[in-house]
Amino acid sequence: MRFTSRRVLQSLACLWFFLWGITTSAESIVKSASDDRIYDFVRLDNGLKVILVSDDTATVAAASLDVNIGSGDDPADRPGLAHFLEHLLFLGTESFPDPGEYRAFINANGGSQNAYTAHENTNYYFEVEAGALDGALERFAQFFTAPLFDARYVERERNAVHAEYMAAFKNDGQRAYEAFRESVNPDNSFGQFAVGSNETLADRNGQSIRNELIEFYKGHYLAGNMALTIVGRESIDELRELAKAYFGDIPAGGPTLSENPVPLFSPGVLPQRLDVVPIKDRRSLTLRFPIPSQRSHYDSKPVTYIAHMLGHEGPGSLTSALRKAGLANGLSAGGGFSHRHYSTFDVSISLTLLGLEQLDDVVAMVFEAIQLITSEEPKRSRFDELARMAAINFKYQERGEASSIARAMASSAHIYPPRDIIRAGYAFDNFAPEAVKSVASFLVPSNLFMTVIALGLEAEKVSPYFKAPYKLSSIPADKIARWESVVPRAELALPRPNPFIAEDLAMLNDSETIEVPQKVWEAPGIELWHASDTTFERPLSSFYVSIRSPVANSSARNAALTRFFVRMVNESLAEPLYAASVAGFGISVYPHLRGLSIRTHGYSDKHGLLVKDALQAVRAPTFDIGTFERVKESLIRGWANQRLDPPFRQAFSRLHNYLLEPHWTSSEMLEASQSITLADVEAFGDVLFKAINIVTLSHGNVDQDDAVTLAKAVGASLLGDAEIVEVDRASVVQLGPSDNAAVAIKVDHDDVSVIRYYQGKARTHAARALNIMLSNMLSSPFYTQLRTEQQLGYIVFASSMPLMQVPGIAFVVQSPTASVETIEARIDAFIGTARARLEVVDAAAFDRQKKAILTRLLERDGSLRERTNRYWNEMDRPGSQLDDRERLAKALRTVTLEEVLTLFDSMFGQDARRLTMTTSKGASAADYVRVRDSFRAQRSRFLDRS
Repeated sequence: MRFTSRRVLQSLACLWFFLWGITTSAESIVKSASDDRIYDFVRLDNGLKVILVSDDTATVAAASLDVNIGSGDDPADRPGLAHFLEHLLFLGTESFPDPGEYRAFINANGGSQNAYTAHENTNYYFEVEAGALDGALERFAQFFTAPLFDARYVERERNAVHAEYMAAFKNDGQRAYEAFRESVNPDNSFGQFAVGSNETLADRNGQSIRNELIEFYKGHYLAGNMALTIVGRESIDELRELAKAYFGDIPAGGPTLSENPVPLFSPGVLPQRLDVVPIKDRRSLTLRFPIPSQRSHYDSKPVTYIAHMLGHEGPGSLTSALRKAGLANGLSAGGGFSHRHYSTFDVSISLTLLGLEQLDDVVAMVFEAIQLITSEEPKRSRFDELARMAAINFKYQERGEASSIARAMASSAHIYPPRDIIRAGYAFDNFAPEAVKSVASFLVPSNLFMTVIALGLEAEKVSPYFKAPYKLSSIPADKIARWESVVPRAELALPRPNPFIAEDLAMLNDSETIEVPQKVWEAPGIELWHASDTTFERPLSSFYVSIRSPVANSSARNAALTRFFVRMVNESLAEPLYAASVAGFGISVYPHLRGLSIRTHGYSDKHGLLVKDALQAVRAPTFDIGTFERVKESLIRGWANQRLDPPFRQAFSRLHNYLLEPHWTSSEMLEASQSITLADVEAFGDVLFKAINIVTLSHGNVDQDDAVTLAKAVGASLLGDAEIVEVDRASVVQLGPSDNAAVAIKVDHDDVSVIRYYQGKARTHAARALNIMLSNMLSSPFYTQLRTEQQLGYIVFASSMPLMQVPGIAFVVQSPTASVETIEARIDAFIGTARARLEVVDAAAFDRQKKAILTRLLERDGSLRERTNRYWNEMDRPGSQLDDRERLAKALRTVTLEEVLTLFDSMFGQDARRLTMTTSKGASAADYVRVRDSFRAQRSRFLDRS
């Protein structure tokens, strides 16, 4: 039967309104039908845009204020000024002049806080225990009404900005980004250095940088340039009053945004090629095409339409063709830079060595795929498929963290109309074939800016701040002509209709469900834990499999082989299961200390198909030499590159390597991997499954019978005639009383770092609760003293550091200026005065901090996947009843200040068990493994595995 146009539109409207769950007026914020929070959008009298989010069940509140001013608004002669201003607003206000007070309040109330400066905007945010929202807003709001700009901290915080710059000095992402900035239109502010340094932010010509900061603040930090989100358990009316009371005094005015569009690239310069030489061994190609700003097309998404076809990884895809030819490891396509005046469409490719050598062929294949796409008229059926998936995902959108919601909505308020602040990313309201054609018209060789990053490239210049060697050149006309005349090869094809889009979205009967998994079935070598959990009211489920094998991590070679095997399995899954990932399913196969795991998550409707495909790939993989060579080269490069990680990260890696057994360094696996062949990996698959045991978890909108069926399929696929064995958990090296071990590591970085780790003496819930309380009470003053006051560096923190439930505390500093000896002395000095600071904490403050920790500990899970992961992690613990956080909370409720002081004396006193990792510049120590093994031999004690 043929429908009339009106009946078709009516049918589509009913479908979309069912899926979107739209029951809102034109002025209301559109939300998901499964979202039980209440939203409101208001403008204060001063012009401030405010989004209010009321959640009467919330245990955590949050706020974010986004200023529509960023590094792109820096004065041309003051790069980094907006970023510097962001730092300074944290350091004291008229009502709260102590620079550490805001951080201390947030910390004492179980929260976190931060900010970031981007090209177009600067975002400030916090998260805090729900009952402390009023106090947090009072302090937060003064950033924007009464900052002090204390001259003492202007000087000190400039050093912190410089330390942040130096910490990123050898970051390849920053280096490539700067080389790109050097290549854009010099009249476009995007080309400016954004971080800032002691040089760019120095006083000069008798003019204080403080005065310039104040002038910049007064000129730009106006209510008309701002958007605020508040998330709390209070009613909308109460939240509105809080917004008025605390933010109503922000000066009115704005926007002061430039309406004079400056193109990203100077007219007539394209096509161009930028070559950048990295520090790490990495190879990438980015094809960047400038296109008109796409912000007004958010409800038709022409970029997404094209990116869906160009970036897909299924049969016939460009990605598949590049992989099979041995030219690339992966590809992504879609929107790149997004600005109110311009955008870019980017195609990014991770190259193999062969791909780098045959770069022109790789580019040609990209243009073949683009030509294939543009040869087809934009199809309504493709758009409707994207719209259908987006509508389903929006309707069953999982709850995010309060601070994430606040940040996203505050920044989106500058871009989208109020009603679409939440829905904009999911909106496929208007099929716009002409808009698709318009975007496609820019994806041509003559409009190309091509970036190649690899070692060994020729360079002619060095970027001024991050010292990246680069070369900018025109692309020869003969290459452009070749790319303009390509014909799509026969193996390329456009995506087929997606068979994984969920159809049955029914929920289980609530009376059949439970939240906490229980062991419901077992057979020799396998057990199933299951919970039919529908508390999130979404038709989602998770199915996890842990395959435990005694050989998986028994040597560095076996650990490397396990990673080879896992990567090869993931490669074999990439093409057949890409459609599932687009349809909202997640699948990952990953190694762990006792073997490997399979995780699947998505809509319950077709979950069983996903699990069975994953099992087939794991137990009967089909490996080929081309894939193996790509995987081997990628793994070897990855392990080799770890020696160039930031110093404090290298120190953490070595700390774990010292304290966990078995645990292999990247250097050990790198050495072991050199001789590994495809035959070794194929044979290892049989060795890996020769002796195993399996644990499975089914959780979500799935009934027990279906879960048992899946678990039986796992057993039938993986167990076979395997020997059933128990595989021990990793052990933690127990430091001895009065231990004061120190390990010095040489790294290729100008910054030095120190990690001082103190180990607890028991892994009981009581010991862990005390450790959490003590570390939380030390965190804020450590940061304030060593970071804000002493300016040792940008990376400064103290935190709880449990290893396999063994409690511990780590003090961490990475510094561009201080020596290792100075940092250690400052840490010692802090610990030496910390007890006196703890002694004077009053009972009310202590209880408030304890309550805040309890709130965060018992905070309800934000999504089914988050809850599944929590249960999965707990299942790995001996004797677990999946109530670890409840038992930890019970222990925490009884903690007293006297017990905290006793723990302080025990942890930091004469019987302290401590290990210090330090890094300094120099060649890597060749005898690291020998020193580690000697360390372990002298400390043959391991904490009991139970």
